[in-house]
Amino acid sequence: MTTLREKQREKRRREILDAATELISTRGYEDASMEDIAGQAEVGVATLYNYFGSKLELLHALFDRYIDEQLEEGRAVIDNPPPDVVEGMAALFGAYGDGMARRMPKKLLRELTAVAFSRQFSYGKDTLSQKMRLRDQCRELMEHYHARGQVRQDATPDEAAMLCYSAISIPLTLFALDFGVTLEAAKESMRRNLELVLTGLAPRGGTR
Repeated sequence: MTTLREKQREKRRREILDAATELISTRGYEDASMEDIAGQAEVGVATLYNYFGSKLELLHALFDRYIDEQLEEGRAVIDNPPPDVVEGMAALFGAYGDGMARRMPKKLLRELTAVAFSRQFSYGKDTLSQKMRLRDQCRELMEHYHARGQVRQDATPDEAAMLCYSAISIPLTLFALDFGVTLEAAKESMRRNLELVLTGLAPRGGTR
């Protein structure tokens, strides 16, 4: 059972993350200092460091929350998958894109994406396990279609999921980095890539 103290600590943690979200969204990661974030959250700097030992640790927590939100968006597709495998996978990754656009300020999304591939995060290595949670949800959906015989049986759900995840990575990243790619254009590109990949994964002599 969660104690009152634990609930209060979790509430304070959320408030700090909300404050960091607001500041990074307006100033950018580099210009949002821990002192500024503490002031925005109305806590002492020592309290902030008690929750997050460094600014990089704080960013890790923001990235974790972002992944949690994406998984929440994808859960609706997992629970009620479309009958067609291409439509199902496109719906899953489209839900991620919709979640990005609805939940994340564009500048924060760009900052998180850029920093996640920066030297600070070992060029993506430090966030790989977090991003693989999305791949795992993709695999969960692929297991559904694999069991229905809509994917080649000699391709494991894990292999198929990784191919699909790779196929959508560039369009979604271009949208996240705000490289002039709209959400609709990214979703259309993802769907096309998935169609090409899944055509190769279709059972030999069969249909989707």
